[in-house]
Amino acid sequence: MQTIDMAGAQLTPKGFITIFRTVVKVSPPRFLTLRLHPDRYDDIYLMADVPESIQVGNVLGPMGKQILKINCVKPPLGVSDGITIVKDPKADPTKLVFELYGISEITVQNIGV
Repeated sequence: MQTIDMAGAQLTPKGFITIFRTVVKVSPPRFLTLRLHPDRYDDIYLMADVPESIQVGNVLGPMGKQILKINCVKPPLGVSDGITIVKDPKADPTKLVFELYGISEITVQNIGV
């Protein structure tokens, strides 16, 4: 089992994406379960409830010059291949537990509330 210590840091969208990418190296998401406290689920749901994502980046412009652009893009809906969520009221609200067939594989602990 692997442990990721957040050292009291808040869970941010970028932080969750980093954790997600680490977890799916263990197994494809469809075989995984995320066990978490309902309050922590509410926090993650608020992070995910974004109608559009903001993207900023350089693109080629006239004469090969780099131009910085910004755009708002609707994210695709692709949760069917994702990790199953189990809201467990007995779970520690400062932890996320990723399980593979019911066995804890990665635990994220000490998340700031």
